Amino acid sequence: MRTMLATPSPQAAPALPRNIATAAALWLAAVGAGVLESAITMAALLADGSATLAGLAPQIGLRLLVYGAATFVALRLYRGKPWARVALAVGLGVFGTVSLVIEPIGWLLSGGSVAEAVAGASVLSVVLAAIRFLHLMAVLTALPLMFTPTANAYFRARHG
Repeated sequence: MRTMLATPSPQAAPALPRNIATAAALWLAAVGAGVLESAITMAALLADGSATLAGLAPQIGLRLLVYGAATFVALRLYRGKPWARVALAVGLGVFGTVSLVIEPIGWLLSGGSVAEAVAGASVLSVVLAAIRFLHLMAVLTALPLMFTPTANAYFRARHG
């Protein structure tokens, strides 16, 4: 008599929660905003002669590295990798946010005022401020989405 052993059926991985997909999209939007802000700033520096391409090359290289790494990690988040959530929270959520707000906060602490900034704003500075605001909003929205109860349950189910 032949006995057939029941083989457990492989359990399907849980579906990616919408909030994780949204967080990944927002991280990619933040990267896009960073690229756009950098490109506009560097183009303005080149156009007014205050910088050369050779002088900007190290900064361009560093930014390409950071934006490439951030894109890679955001795409890993979309694939459900738990380490990506931590890397994004610490790398972009903490250090990235500080890099976005340190300049304006420093300017305000040194005696600048919002009224002064608005009064002296050029079209370029308004465009750059709007991009930075959208960048910051993408980060501040993506960050908590990665740590909701639904997200936590998803990562626990996938990786024990």
